Amino acid sequence: MAALRIALVEFDAMDDRHFEHALRDLLVRDGCTARRIGGAGDQAADVIGDHPRLGRIVVQAKHTRVGGKVGSSVMYAVKGTAGPVHKAAHAVVITNGTFTRDALAWGERHGVHWVDRDRLERWGRDGVGLHELLGLSAARAGRFRAGCLTSRIRIPLFIRLGGVVFDEDGSLDPLLKFLLYSVLTLAIGKMLWEWITQGVSRWVTVDLWGVITSHPWWTGVIVVGGLLVFLLLGRLVAFMSDASSAVYASPQDTLGAPDAFAGPDMPTFRMKELSAMSATGSEQACSDLLVRDGFLSPRRVGGAGDLGMDVTARDTDNRLLILQCKQYQSPVGSGHLQKFNGTARPHHGADLPIMIALNGFTPPATDFAQHHKLILVGRPELKQWAHGQHLYDVLGIRNTTQ
Repeated sequence: MAALRIALVEFDAMDDRHFEHALRDLLVRDGCTARRIGGAGDQAADVIGDHPRLGRIVVQAKHTRVGGKVGSSVMYAVKGTAGPVHKAAHAVVITNGTFTRDALAWGERHGVHWVDRDRLERWGRDGVGLHELLGLSAARAGRFRAGCLTSRIRIPLFIRLGGVVFDEDGSLDPLLKFLLYSVLTLAIGKMLWEWITQGVSRWVTVDLWGVITSHPWWTGVIVVGGLLVFLLLGRLVAFMSDASSAVYASPQDTLGAPDAFAGPDMPTFRMKELSAMSATGSEQACSDLLVRDGFLSPRRVGGAGDLGMDVTARDTDNRLLILQCKQYQSPVGSGHLQKFNGTARPHHGADLPIMIALNGFTPPATDFAQHHKLILVGRPELKQWAHGQHLYDVLGIRNTTQ
């Protein structure tokens, strides 16, 4: 095994599985006890090697066509799992292609090593040890382990009550509402028809017409008086409506801070509204809800290159909240949580990393979040927050100044 050499053309001809086996063999050549674990649910670790001096090395393998580039999202995922999940001393992303400039810069800044096509040739064909190639040194395991939250966090039980009578906003189901209105309309229509055909027609054609022809002047006075009464009632109702909607501001009220929230006192959203929003709209809605709850300096920063930060704010204890909003039509998987875990605390310095998903999370994603102290806001929690509850009350987070 010490004489093992692999040329670039051989790497290029491999499929993903054989590429991972080849990297495992090279780690064994360099003195590691290595195993391949790549596949579904590998949590960003395709090969793990344990070296007696260097500690554990976790490798994420990215086999690509010649000229393919690995992006920074791969670095996020590796950062989020190498230490917290696999207890790695060193994390390495290896490709037979190249890396984007952002991926290289992010990896250098956060300690995720990389092996591109040129380095792979030196490692595989020339026999240079990986520790020499990357300058690896003995390090205590778990250097990538993210810090834990000191706040008491309770992730509420996700229970969704299904039913056909009311929707999740408390409104009557639209189909049931239509059926009830149809039955009510038919019943009222039948009653009116019977009343008109049996009694009203005789009363109009015989009794009322007889009164009008017998007392024409009195009939005219009554009609004009009735019209005047209706006009007066209309003006009275309009005046009362204007008076009740008027807002009077005292001199003190006009001296508020220029950046004070100028919308409703308690902005709320129905789940139908949130479901119809775009990704940008949902991020702005979360920012507005943070303003409502009294958080400091909330702002939406989502967009290209946001590194997993869509909304940011601080609470009154000066803890930093980093929110990532997922406006997906299906539950969010653990891969997104792994990437978020790789940037929320290491890159942004979050005290409270929170991911919000319109349609909840998969069981593996929930397990990953609980293990790594990531806060999840699924559909039930989002509904409570949007309907008026304080975010910390929904999540069971304690704020010393509340």
